[in-house]
Amino acid sequence: MLPWCATTDVWCPACGQAAFVRVLKEEQGLGNEEPGVADAVGTLLRRKARLRALQDAAAAAAAEGAGGGATDAAAPVQA
Repeated sequence: MLPWCATTDVWCPACGQAAFVRVLKEEQGLGNEEPGVADAVGTLLRRKARLRALQDAAAAAAAEGAGGGATDAAAPVQA
């Protein structure tokens, strides 16, 4: 199961990968130059970029939905 992300309020693969990188660095004492850490950080960066793209798309959709059609629904109906 993935960790819960307080920032996005969802189960988040990026947060899970960040936790994995922390374990490698803090608990196992590995450095950024280690191949396993470098690979894990690369995965983290890709997941964070994907998360940002999804957040941006959701924000754009919400903004579009908030502005589109609201004026038509509020127009009076003529008999």
